[in-house]
Amino acid sequence: DKMVEYSAKAVELRRITPDSPFDLDYYYEFLAEAYFNSQKLEELVQFFESSEDFEDDPEKKAAVYNLIGNFFAKAKRNKESIPFYEKAIAFDSNNPTYANSLNLLLKMSK
Repeated sequence: DKMVEYSAKAVELRRITPDSPFDLDYYYEFLAEAYFNSQKLEELVQFFESSEDFEDDPEKKAAVYNLIGNFFAKAKRNKESIPFYEKAIAFDSNNPTYANSLNLLLKMSK
């Protein structure tokens, strides 16, 4: 839980520090991992979707959705990961990584 707390704090601090050397999506990677390690992926989804993070940057929003999908897949919750890959594709349909993530998941699910 401390990992989630400090990772969320890093996201909050980055929101108010626009001249940070790392973008907000960098901190989301650590936040997603913290929620995964705490077995609280649903809380990660709520945190992200209730935020206004990346509202003006669909490509970064897609990257976070793909990341969430990856963690659901890593938790062997394949069916739950599908909507996140689909959201990633919807926000950035030109990125082959997201289509490939969904393809690999569907292939593994057979």
